[in-house]
Amino acid sequence: MMIHNFPTAFTSADEAYHYTVSRVLNLGQDRGDRTGTGTRAVFGHNVEIDLSGGTLPVVSLKKTRYQDAIAELIWMLSGSNSLVPLIEQGIHIWTDWPLKAYNLETGENIGRDEFEARVLADPEFAEKWGTIAPCYGTEMRSFESSGGAVIDQFQQLVDEIKSNGESRRLIWSLWRPEFVTVKGGTGLPPCHFGGAVNVTNGELSIKLRLRSSDVGLGWPYNVAQYGYLLHLLAALTDNKPGMLVVDIDDCHIYQNHIDGMTEVLERECRTDPKFIWKRKPTSLDDLSLDDFEVVGYEPQGFIKLPVAV
Repeated sequence: MMIHNFPTAFTSADEAYHYTVSRVLNLGQDRGDRTGTGTRAVFGHNVEIDLSGGTLPVVSLKKTRYQDAIAELIWMLSGSNSLVPLIEQGIHIWTDWPLKAYNLETGENIGRDEFEARVLADPEFAEKWGTIAPCYGTEMRSFESSGGAVIDQFQQLVDEIKSNGESRRLIWSLWRPEFVTVKGGTGLPPCHFGGAVNVTNGELSIKLRLRSSDVGLGWPYNVAQYGYLLHLLAALTDNKPGMLVVDIDDCHIYQNHIDGMTEVLERECRTDPKFIWKRKPTSLDDLSLDDFEVVGYEPQGFIKLPVAV
């Protein structure tokens, strides 16, 4: 058995992404997968990105629509399970899965635009096909316990950080043992399914857990999202930003992404942009993309990669 030693602490998202892509391409094993596309994957992957300098971890090695990624997390933190708020913002991240489920069940073959138009125009259609339940937003803000109580996990997390920042119980979990597929249209259990917070010497760090990470498309989005969450939790609890730790179980590159990911390795890593609050939020229910600005992001070009549904 070969033991490979790799550095896991980085000063930018680009460095962490370059390392991740390189490790999966060079050490990963080719495997089948749920989508039928095929992947190259490693099991067990960890990186740490230092955000203490007030940066946001946004990959520049391939253009990353970090605004959409953060808007998606804000949608989750609102507790919503409806696709309507995303579609209204022109964000199509979640549409492919309920669209596929709808076409399979009904025998129709409509496209994304028609499906989204129906979701926006018909509340009954939106309720049946344009919701994700239970999943991210519902589990974050209204987790139903075995005893029937509804728990606002993230408000509870904020309150506990404020009152007992040294606690080792600053944890959230979106996973349920009964998950096989998500009820409703997605058929996809949460990929980023939990995490933990640590506060040491006034610096707040997050450890993010993912059961599965699509390196080509999902990794840059999730890292930007949870970089934002780190800044948000630090602001809400009067702490400074610290480290973002990303812990992945199945870390994979789809076979039809390998050429694009090889191109990533040919590009030069850049420093992360600065994250600046223009208006610090006062609660989880008071969030907007207008609250902050990201300064100095210089992406190196878009790499088109197909979504495996």
